[in-house]
Amino acid sequence: MQKCWLERHDAYLFAHQQAVILMDLLISRGVEANYFLRKTGLFYDDVTQGKRILSPQQLAQLFDNASQPPFLEDISFIFGQRMLPGYFDSLSHCLQNSPTTLDALERLCEFACLFFPLLTPRLRQTPSHVFIEFQQAFGAISPSLLSSEQSRATRFVKEMTITALVSYSNWLANTHLPWSISLDYAQPDHQAEYEVYLGRDRRFNGKRLSMSIAKQDLIKANPMSSPSMYKMSLTESRRALQQLDAPHSLLSLIHSILHKEVRNLPSLEDVARRLNMSPATFKRKLKRHHTHYQKLCDQVRKEVAMQLMDELGYDEGQVANYFNFYDVSNFRRSCRRWFAY
Repeated sequence: MQKCWLERHDAYLFAHQQAVILMDLLISRGVEANYFLRKTGLFYDDVTQGKRILSPQQLAQLFDNASQPPFLEDISFIFGQRMLPGYFDSLSHCLQNSPTTLDALERLCEFACLFFPLLTPRLRQTPSHVFIEFQQAFGAISPSLLSSEQSRATRFVKEMTITALVSYSNWLANTHLPWSISLDYAQPDHQAEYEVYLGRDRRFNGKRLSMSIAKQDLIKANPMSSPSMYKMSLTESRRALQQLDAPHSLLSLIHSILHKEVRNLPSLEDVARRLNMSPATFKRKLKRHHTHYQKLCDQVRKEVAMQLMDELGYDEGQVANYFNFYDVSNFRRSCRRWFAY
């Protein structure tokens, strides 16, 4: 059976579309190429020729190298600011000609496996607000199993991704949009960069990484949009995406299964069967992505529990009942495990 998902070691990302921007930034700061390319299997000349493809694992290693001493505190922000609309052929034309900023953000999420392979944005809408949340589509961002979830490399990717979304949406809307940002790590010492690139409405030590904004701020018509160019470039981009072996990662596919059945989660064996593999093979694949099945289940439950409480006003008893817990105290014990991730 043909594989219908992407894994951490699958090479499908064109290096010149993102990696070369970061490489040139580091070189301009005096960092040697052989330093920031170590352990990636990449060579600078190969990347600049525009034909080299790399895997999410290699990209994670590049970001890990870029985040290590001599650490340059503003590199992740400048890199994020320069990422979009980028050098993604028809996709970049699609972003530039999106009818509204909301349409552009929807396209960024639709093609997230190309734009943001390591930290994938997912967009949700209510009648009044737009929320962007994030999933580590190929497992832990840091390339080492020994690295912390809040390692320097992980924070680098989070800073880069949030900055890219804020900077691009501000550029398209031709104004500074009032994004509200929740960051799921402790406040770093270098706050000047956060002030400049992310704005003042930001909170550290949040329960999850997220962005939100009133929908009315995103639906103003883009005066530079060409409807015909948007339609043509979107059609071409979707056609190109279909040419990949698969448009989604294995972990994204598992997340979708668990999210649909979050009130009565399937067993590991059941999910393995649906993916047409043995439980042992399933466990090995998850380990290669630096995760395990219980962690994935807990992350989905945490995500849904926060939506119920923050957006629908559920209390603990109602959430416990939603997840079929026998009592609130049992639910609280489970919550402590969920929010540990």
